[in-house]
Amino acid sequence: MLAVHNTLNWPPEKFLPYGPAVTAAMKKLADRFPREVSVEHLAREIMIGKRQLWLILDDEKFVSFVLTEIQTNEANGLKTLVIPSFAGDEGEATVYLIGALEDYGRENGCDEVIIYGRAGWKRSVGKQGYKPDMMVYRKAL
Repeated sequence: MLAVHNTLNWPPEKFLPYGPAVTAAMKKLADRFPREVSVEHLAREIMIGKRQLWLILDDEKFVSFVLTEIQTNEANGLKTLVIPSFAGDEGEATVYLIGALEDYGRENGCDEVIIYGRAGWKRSVGKQGYKPDMMVYRKAL
């Protein structure tokens, strides 16, 4: 049965069996989005506590990971739970588990949730009540 687990308070020995699978999933994400992330950058942000690492497991088997980050808007104090990455095999198929992340946001005083994802995620996250808000336009120079 699929479940999402926040690894924030996990001791190293509990995380150790998942390390290679998480690293491989991060590498896959970095290969797909090299302008946005690297494995080293993601690992560093998790280690310093800027981002929270969540594992999606099927019983004890790694399926995918999710990252979250709580950001505060300096202009108005609005707290946002940002979900910048669903990654690994079956990432999109696990979106229905987002309720646990939303609960985490509520517990931490967040006012909203923002998900960054490909246009192809529109249907999956739409089923969870999310609507497109902005588009990013990019041009290489």
